[in-house]
Amino acid sequence: MARSSNYICPEDAFQILKKAGTMGTPVFISGFAGFGKTELIKQFFASRKYMYFSCRSGEPDLSVIPSSNEGKRRMSVVIDDLQLMFAPKNQERVLDLAMRKDVWLILISRSRDLNWFGRIYMDRSFSMIDEELLQFDTAKTRQYLALSHITASEEMLHKITAVTNGNVYFLRGIMHQLPEGGRITEKNYQTVRKVYDRYLEYVIMPDWPRSLLDFMMQMSVVDEFNAELAEFVTGNPYVSQIINEAFETGNFIYHDDEYYRIRPIVLDFLRKKADEFFGTLNMNDYAYNAGLYYELHDDIPRALRLYEKSGKIGRIHELLVRNSRRNPSNSYYYDLRKYYLKLPKTEIIGDPIMMSGMSMMYSLLMETENSEYWYGQLQSYAETSSGIRKREAIGRLLYLDIALPHRGSASTAGILGKIPSYMVDQGIRLPEFSITSNMPSVMNSGKDFCEWSKSDTEIFKNSGYLLQEILGRYGKGIASISLGESYYEKGESSRLTMPLINQGILEAEHGGVMESVFSGIGIMCRIHLSDGDLKTAEQLAESFEARCREQGEPALIPNVRALRLRIALYNGNQAAITRWLKEAPDETHEFFIMERYRYLTKIRTYLTANELTSARSLLDKLSYYAEKYDRHYLTMEIGLLRAIVQYRSGSKSFKNTLIGALAKICTYKFTRLISREGIAVYPLLKAIREQAIHTAGIDPDWFRRVYLETEEMAIHYPLYLKPQNTGLLNFSEHAITVLKLQAEGLTLQQIADREHMKLETVRYHAKTNYKKLNVNGKADAVLAARNLGLI
Repeated sequence: MARSSNYICPEDAFQILKKAGTMGTPVFISGFAGFGKTELIKQFFASRKYMYFSCRSGEPDLSVIPSSNEGKRRMSVVIDDLQLMFAPKNQERVLDLAMRKDVWLILISRSRDLNWFGRIYMDRSFSMIDEELLQFDTAKTRQYLALSHITASEEMLHKITAVTNGNVYFLRGIMHQLPEGGRITEKNYQTVRKVYDRYLEYVIMPDWPRSLLDFMMQMSVVDEFNAELAEFVTGNPYVSQIINEAFETGNFIYHDDEYYRIRPIVLDFLRKKADEFFGTLNMNDYAYNAGLYYELHDDIPRALRLYEKSGKIGRIHELLVRNSRRNPSNSYYYDLRKYYLKLPKTEIIGDPIMMSGMSMMYSLLMETENSEYWYGQLQSYAETSSGIRKREAIGRLLYLDIALPHRGSASTAGILGKIPSYMVDQGIRLPEFSITSNMPSVMNSGKDFCEWSKSDTEIFKNSGYLLQEILGRYGKGIASISLGESYYEKGESSRLTMPLINQGILEAEHGGVMESVFSGIGIMCRIHLSDGDLKTAEQLAESFEARCREQGEPALIPNVRALRLRIALYNGNQAAITRWLKEAPDETHEFFIMERYRYLTKIRTYLTANELTSARSLLDKLSYYAEKYDRHYLTMEIGLLRAIVQYRSGSKSFKNTLIGALAKICTYKFTRLISREGIAVYPLLKAIREQAIHTAGIDPDWFRRVYLETEEMAIHYPLYLKPQNTGLLNFSEHAITVLKLQAEGLTLQQIADREHMKLETVRYHAKTNYKKLNVNGKADAVLAARNLGLI
């Protein structure tokens, strides 16, 4: 980095300018206010002449630029604040200047989306300097502050970077506030925030049309929005035009994953300004409108937060009751726990639905004593009430007897057998509930049904129809799917398992629920993987995710995406891991039992990244839950994964851990639970082969079958959970795209055109890819990326 008295020039941006100047290529610099766009140009032209025009104080007079410069040195022309150029005559002149060979044109704008400017891209190639090349990350922020010997904690550095996106103006404000050698505290950080707010109010906001400012203040009640939500909140039918106006005014707003988001630092300012301008009551109305929108779209957690913000306490209670009526997999107990815990007991005890909900919530939070307390309260209520209320309470008790996670599944069969008499003799109806809990499995879903697999065919014949009658639409297809899964786990061929799973999926699709379909799809994917058909498994999971989005099943998508990641692991797809980890649950922040499938998926990514300490820590948490809640299947899976972690850590204890897991698994005659781990567990099985055959409790014939199945999976998928360099997980999606298109033979310019990216951005990704892969050119990069499973 080059340095002047008050600005650090990012080297990449400086080099782009230098190269563009040599070639005479016009440059377009875009970025939010305060990122040093103008200062970059001043420093670049420190000892050279150039013509400078700004639209800040009105339309500049571009007619003073000579119409011809033949025979002389190329003129350098800089036009600043291009987002404020509205005169068609001047716009045409800019387009003409860009085409002239005797002019080196540099344009600076807060917006990168100027409609009138788009025409030029058809005729002239620009070098682009985006905000990402100007902003400071944590390392650059530290380096910049160090120029004045100013220090800050890592937490404060990350906070500054996250809130400001590495805004140079903000950092300069800190340097002006502190003496040389000072340390940034929360107090002086907040002081600079106030200074920056004044900068936004008196320098930036005056450029905004009044209609745009009003709209942005109204929408500050939410963190993100789409056009539909914005119209619902504001009642403004011209939302699309205003959003387009926002993009033309400056890049304080950006579009990502179908939603618009406002820069955090600007959003904070707008919220403070909105309360001053509109008043708290009006802003509460906008928050209520947003809450109503989210409620109508079944996003209950967001709806409750906005109802709380708007002071609509009655709506909060109504939603909590409604949530308590739903089965746990489609409810939001964990997200809403703070609202439930705030309720006074007097509001709960007289309501059987709320008592049932409290019992379920505490069970999901692993607070079994509190769960049983509310079960007891509901039981007392059932004994003392009569009529409809008594029937409601009994129905809720039967539901909890079956569904409470901490109760296990040992008594479930007996309870299910009693329910028909309650239904016929007393008119009791069970509330809706699902036994799959959005898992791609029935055996290891809302409850653990391993024990049932020991008598799977008999239970299917005797109880399959009964299960469907009791569970209603949630029971459709479950019997066939669970039998097919039991056969699959015991190593039966796809000729036997596939028809059962297909039958169950068809039954669930006609009058059932998508949760049951997902269980069938998950098992089908595992069958295809066992048969060596990775491609079909990938296509099946991808198609089902698209179907969930089309049919409005958002609760299923997190586990569907985890399933897709597990399939990608068999191909060693590092790019898929990188993408998924951005949405993976953070077990270090909080642990929730309904996330167990994604936690188990994350453990496998830890194994791939060789992050064995993280894998061990998460296994410990899952192990505690599995033991406390009597989860046999999960306990066996944890044992296998723990043995792999120990083996890769160089600990000989893996042998005892693996032998213990095998002995337990053998009691169920499961083979696929082990063999699906393929090459990850095969060396371990090989190491304990003789010991296992002679261990009491392990059937030698069963072990030989497991061994052969695992060997076959190892041959099919040699990259499965193969440890990789953790640095590989830092490849962005754009970086992977550049590698893939280079592998197809495209040039960097062709990639830029095809992906609508700037050429300099593509070059940046290519250069960074070569560095990470430790290669010197395209051919070696493509080869290395293929070997590592990146493309």
